[in-house]
Amino acid sequence: MLEGVRLGAYQLIKLVGQGATASVFEGQHVALGKRVAVKVLHEHLLKDDQIAARFLREGRVAAQLHHDHVLEVLDLGQDGDLVWLVMELLEGHDLRTELERTGPLSLEDAVAHLLPIASALAYAHRQGAVHRDIKPANVFLGHDERGRIVPKVVDFGLSKLMGLDDERPLTESEIVAGSVAYMAPEQTYGIARAGPAADQFSFAAVLYECVTGHAPFRARTFYELIERIRASHASPPSVERPGLPPAFDAVVLRALAAEPGERWPSMRALGVELLAFADASTAEAWSADFVEQPARAGKLVASPRRLRAAPVARRVEGGGSEPGCPPLPRPAGTSPFQIKGLPYRGLSRFIGRVLPGGLDELVDALEEPSLRTFVRQPFLASSRYDVLPIRPLLAVLARLLGRPFIELTRETAAAQARYDARTVFRQMFGGATLDDWHERATRFGAQYYTFGRFEGKREGPGVALTIHEGVPEYLAPWYGPMQAAYAEETIRVLGGKNVKGEALPWHRSGELDGLVLVTTCTRTRWDAPGH
Repeated sequence: MLEGVRLGAYQLIKLVGQGATASVFEGQHVALGKRVAVKVLHEHLLKDDQIAARFLREGRVAAQLHHDHVLEVLDLGQDGDLVWLVMELLEGHDLRTELERTGPLSLEDAVAHLLPIASALAYAHRQGAVHRDIKPANVFLGHDERGRIVPKVVDFGLSKLMGLDDERPLTESEIVAGSVAYMAPEQTYGIARAGPAADQFSFAAVLYECVTGHAPFRARTFYELIERIRASHASPPSVERPGLPPAFDAVVLRALAAEPGERWPSMRALGVELLAFADASTAEAWSADFVEQPARAGKLVASPRRLRAAPVARRVEGGGSEPGCPPLPRPAGTSPFQIKGLPYRGLSRFIGRVLPGGLDELVDALEEPSLRTFVRQPFLASSRYDVLPIRPLLAVLARLLGRPFIELTRETAAAQARYDARTVFRQMFGGATLDDWHERATRFGAQYYTFGRFEGKREGPGVALTIHEGVPEYLAPWYGPMQAAYAEETIRVLGGKNVKGEALPWHRSGELDGLVLVTTCTRTRWDAPGH
């Protein structure tokens, strides 16, 4: 028994877990009094001189990873026949225990548990590290100080830095440790073949089990299971659990493809797809980790001197508008013109990246109290909000950045279009073609906005006109360039080439609640793929 034994600076207190290769103890740093977890390699494995070296090397791999959802490795060491890793001590239980207690999870809960794991794996892959043993037992559901669940990837016991492993077949013990039920087909042929796509496969297998109650591949014998994994013909999740959306089937089955090249391009790409099945708060929390952000945003954040040198108005009168823009016509949040919360949510994310002071910096530049209150509220996809404030908010942001208002409008609209078309409103554009895009766009607009009438016209091959009658004239200077950029980006998502969107001059079409209404038109041209 090792309780009470001192390993380097740490004293082992009690055994908390035991696996095929190591035992885990609660320990304490003797000098600091800090509680830790200490993983000690089983002594009988040290008969092979390479195992200790490999254990320590893999500990060094894990120690290079610093992510909120990766178990942190703090130290390692060897003393005679004892080899150990020191890790942060977690409180909670693993996903395997959770599934045994509760049975299958709802789709929303499964995505909420696993999106942080997808983010952690995407980060590890960018650092050149592959886990190679993703399974429910290696997803730990810890808790923070407020009792919220904090999922973490644990046990990089088969991890590697890409390019440092020699080609060799898996040993029997590594097959077992790698939990073959979740193992990618290529990994069953050799441990060095398991790259980032293998982690994606294993992750998808865990997600599959979370929502169906069992792993995607089952068999009566070990060798039959290996063959089924190599063939990789999993039943769609919705067949195993009716009610799951077909779109979810498509996402998971692609990640479970037999050939690595047929899976999603990366864990980040898979994460983007999963956002569509998250609840609003989860999507809000994790979209920034997966959705592509505008390239200029990073440049601005990386160059704070450029921001300070720009012509900045710290306090902007009249609600903060571009030159010539009148003040907000009524207090923010009180007009009859509403839009789904997605654009505001996207704008909040964008502000956090381009302003060193984030949202607080923008709020400090707003003179109108109702705008300050409005922009601080949470913006959820399923709720609707007054759309009029978006014009002065963008105008203030443009001034703080020293950017032209129209240029910034187009940039934020393009980023929002990428997010919408690929995630939240995938069902609106899924199956769309460039020939019927204008029809889909009008139905999409009718869901997005509560006001006006939409119409779409195909003017010829590669030319479409979208019309929105009943837009407040106050909003038109933002709405025109926004729609042009939005149309361009959605057509690019559908495969169009050489895309050009043009906002045509608007004309008056009525009045509502004391505000002049106009009709806006956007003409978009593109080449079909291959032209």
